[in-house]
Amino acid sequence: MMKLLTGTHAEVRAFLIDYLEGALPVLKRWQFGLHLLMCPSCAAYLRRYNSSVTLAHDYLDNPPPPEQVKILDLTSH
Repeated sequence: MMKLLTGTHAEVRAFLIDYLEGALPVLKRWQFGLHLLMCPSCAAYLRRYNSSVTLAHDYLDNPPPPEQVKILDLTSH
């Protein structure tokens, strides 16, 4: 199977964000969609990645109250 994603972490992240937001050119989006249909590990990775992005957006939109956030100080031992 052809290798679709190569490059730095930042380049792969940019590609995945563009894919999820529908910003890829149609041919690349179609090729990657076909790859996802044939590659369960990439499909699972994309689901986890999308879940992480959604969780981060939810956290930024609705952060927990400060009294519920416990900061771990690793320097005090």
